[in-house]
Amino acid sequence: MKKSIVISLLVCSNLTFAQSFYDWDNPSKKFDLANGQKQIQLTIVPTDNVLGLCNKEARNRGFSEYKSAINSCAFWNGDLTQCTIVVPKNTSMHILGHELLHCIKGNWH
Repeated sequence: MKKSIVISLLVCSNLTFAQSFYDWDNPSKKFDLANGQKQIQLTIVPTDNVLGLCNKEARNRGFSEYKSAINSCAFWNGDLTQCTIVVPKNTSMHILGHELLHCIKGNWH
């Protein structure tokens, strides 16, 4: 019994530390734009074929293709002033927000 309580406390404390360290779920957290940018031109492309379009964008930019299923992607242009987000036509705020954060912070995870 004692051992399971200690393990539970350790798991909870590690989860709390991870959440406070990364602060991924704090919608009020302040941050700067990536690379000091003041403006970002954002293009959102809804599609029925997310993997196909994301792989096309990756190839066009000289990156390797995605090997597993993805539900969205984001790409910067060369001078980091334009960001393209590819999402499914029927998307969610979670997916859109996740990719928008990539446009703002870069590779944040």
